[in-house]
Amino acid sequence: MALKVSFQEKVQDDLLRFAVIIAVYNGQFIFCRHRKRNTLEIPGGHREEGETIHETAARELYEETGALEFWLRPISVYCVTEGADHLFADGSHTDDACVSACGMLYIARVYTLEEELHSEIAEIYLRDQFPEDPDALTYPLIQPLLIEEAEKCGWNLKTVEQEKEPFRYIDAIPSQECVLPGQNLNVLGGLINRTEAPVTAPVHVWGRIGDDWKSLTSLTVTARPGEHRHVYFTIPGDRFTSSFWQGKTPEDVELRISHRMPEADEKGKLIFVEI
Repeated sequence: MALKVSFQEKVQDDLLRFAVIIAVYNGQFIFCRHRKRNTLEIPGGHREEGETIHETAARELYEETGALEFWLRPISVYCVTEGADHLFADGSHTDDACVSACGMLYIARVYTLEEELHSEIAEIYLRDQFPEDPDALTYPLIQPLLIEEAEKCGWNLKTVEQEKEPFRYIDAIPSQECVLPGQNLNVLGGLINRTEAPVTAPVHVWGRIGDDWKSLTSLTVTARPGEHRHVYFTIPGDRFTSSFWQGKTPEDVELRISHRMPEADEKGKLIFVEI
């Protein structure tokens, strides 16, 4: 029976057995090579017990590529069948079909990669385009179709790089307005997911003395569509010392919460450092 790949808006949640992620880093696709294979594949893997499919995607992206900071969102459900023309949204299918698997296809923009991998993946490769030689792919009958579906949905290297920041932020609210050098500072931040899909993305507390913004601390946050979340940060005390600022004395530090480094003309909440 012929292998077929179909794309659906949704299926029953318990039918989603794995997540596959088209990941982009610095304008290039990320491909993985398994330790036991010489072919390339898109990051992804099977759902573990108790996970949401979004949690599966975030975990697999980290395990297989070392992605530390990224935004991540679903594109489409896809189902691999043998001899089937259609898989219905309730999970039923035509009599001549043998359903082998359903998964969720994701798109991700990766900002930071860990240097060392901690899974069965031997190494990752960055490519400007999808390999044209099917023999170079682990799943040559499936992976090219996933890329085609992403492009039909408007996602390619350029659109991923140009995608607007997924969260809208509320200004940082520090637990106090004055700190001692070396003293930790707790900060409350708020964000709203303004997209129509779950998003996982890094959120930074940026600091500035003078002209240059620097990341003081960060967390990876997941938010549902339209969700308004409070996020609690702890800024390490060494961020309020001259050694962190290359010898400059931080008499006051501007704080701002954002996914990306603020522009030079953007303002933040002022914190005073007792000298």
